[in-house]
Amino acid sequence: MLRSRFTRGVLLLVVCMSMNMGGAFAAGANSSTFFAQGQKAYNAGQRKEALRLFRKAEAQGMKKASLYYNIGVCSYSLKQYPEAKAAFQEVIVLSKDMAPLAHYNLGLIGMREGNRQEMIAGFETAIATSSDPKIRDMAAAALDENNVRQRAGATPYAGYFEISVGYDDNIELYSDLLGSKGDGDWFTEVFAAGTMPINGGTFRRGTQLFGSMYYQKFADYDEYDLGTVAVGVQYLFDYNGWKIKPGVDYSYTIQDTKSYDQTPSFSIKGRHGFYWDTQIRLSYKISYIDILDSTYDATQGTRNKFRTEIIKKWQKTSVSLRYTLELNSRDSDDLSPTRNTVAVKVRHRFTDQFSGVASVAFRNSSYDNTVAYDRDEDRWKTTLRGIYKIDPIWTVVADYTYSDNEDNQAYARYNYTRSVSALRLERSF
Repeated sequence: MLRSRFTRGVLLLVVCMSMNMGGAFAAGANSSTFFAQGQKAYNAGQRKEALRLFRKAEAQGMKKASLYYNIGVCSYSLKQYPEAKAAFQEVIVLSKDMAPLAHYNLGLIGMREGNRQEMIAGFETAIATSSDPKIRDMAAAALDENNVRQRAGATPYAGYFEISVGYDDNIELYSDLLGSKGDGDWFTEVFAAGTMPINGGTFRRGTQLFGSMYYQKFADYDEYDLGTVAVGVQYLFDYNGWKIKPGVDYSYTIQDTKSYDQTPSFSIKGRHGFYWDTQIRLSYKISYIDILDSTYDATQGTRNKFRTEIIKKWQKTSVSLRYTLELNSRDSDDLSPTRNTVAVKVRHRFTDQFSGVASVAFRNSSYDNTVAYDRDEDRWKTTLRGIYKIDPIWTVVADYTYSDNEDNQAYARYNYTRSVSALRLERSF
């Protein structure tokens, strides 16, 4: 098949290159010896032994691109894909000349793992950065085989757009005296987002600009129309096997065509793959919410959000368990909840085109009020989603979300149930 032919061609090219340059990259007598022995073991078909010897060369102080390339090659052949990815990413840092080959191999790994986003990013970056027509042709052919339309231009970028129509059966969740109003309304939503590496960055490393836009329009309840724009910059790097992404952003929100708030934020995210099928994600974000509409001045203040998530993948199924802690310090203590949220999500791919998602989340919100009764609120939220890929860039999504919010007796007016159904058309580019 085409895929296996590409894999053999690139990996053999890498090994031959490493053999020709082995002496130049030696860090010492022992590391050079282990490196040469690793080459011989690989050529003899002894992949595990070759990897062991290349790791010994690394332990002896060799930190060169050719070594990490061979580590990546051996790990890939042994189907140790996280280790292979880490090695090829080191090559990108250490050698500008070898980086396009490393990006190509990262595309191969994404293809093997069924990670379409990583596959596309690897192959397209190889096309954009390589001066070797052979590498560009192989990457282009791989994209063509996987029905991916190639983007023009030398700068990699990514974007996303969606338009939705839906129905919300409870627009006004609470009122001052009678509790949930219970009126429903139709709505339309538009969302767009984009990311572009700058200053020599890629989707895996370096600096990126990003931005997004969201607008929700109700058919009858204009006072709840909502729009948000956000822009920011982030920096991606690796540390001890972690993918780290600190960033800053600014968002501006309008409600019913009036300025509502502006929010500068700092965030840092990290993820680490412990095994080929298990990943942990951590994040922290602090935001200052500057209220522009004087009606809501009491909600001005800071919000700290901590999140941890563990994702386990099987062949066609992934399960995630997420915990979120949110700490608020607003101008009014009555509007400064401490929130704890636990969520479970299951995703299953039934066919190459169709997959389903089910999630359940429980959130407890505790308000330390200054009045006689502290407020304690529990919310259950369940979502069912069906996802159908029309082609590589167009997707149709149908989802249904049901929420049940229960407050303590003194604040029963905040009790509500809510159902939201939506149909979305999504496009990636």
